Amino acid sequence: MNNAEEFDPHGPKIHRQKDEDVLGTLTINTFPMIFMTRFLGPDLKKRSGDTKSAIINLTSYYSTFNVTNAPLYSSAKAFEDIFSQILGYENADMDILTVKNMPAKCPEHPNGVAAKEIVDGVMSDLGYERISYGHWKHALLRYWILWRQC
Repeated sequence: MNNAEEFDPHGPKIHRQKDEDVLGTLTINTFPMIFMTRFLGPDLKKRSGDTKSAIINLTSYYSTFNVTNAPLYSSAKAFEDIFSQILGYENADMDILTVKNMPAKCPEHPNGVAAKEIVDGVMSDLGYERISYGHWKHALLRYWILWRQC
């Protein structure tokens, strides 16, 4: 499972950030997925039979619906989304699942879905879907948001 992330520490003011900070944010949000896949992918792909393996890449709802106060985070999540989907098409003989879940239930998101339910949804989608929203409520909410934007 690939996921590492950090919201933009300075928000939308990327022109005010130091180059090192921009590079650090991009590195945290993109490099782990790429290099974990690069280093572990060939060995995972060699497995067959009962020990078949899978890669689950956690991107975010924000890969499609960006956050205006986190331009680096949103664009990095969009990159991970596309990277994961292309990886899945290039390796059709392997289960590669792109997860675009919405926030889990927490104090900041009291209407979110419990983390266990998101994990259960992702695991039930593994092997059957290429993109998972983690929970059926998240999938429905995605379509409602798309409808409202029309």
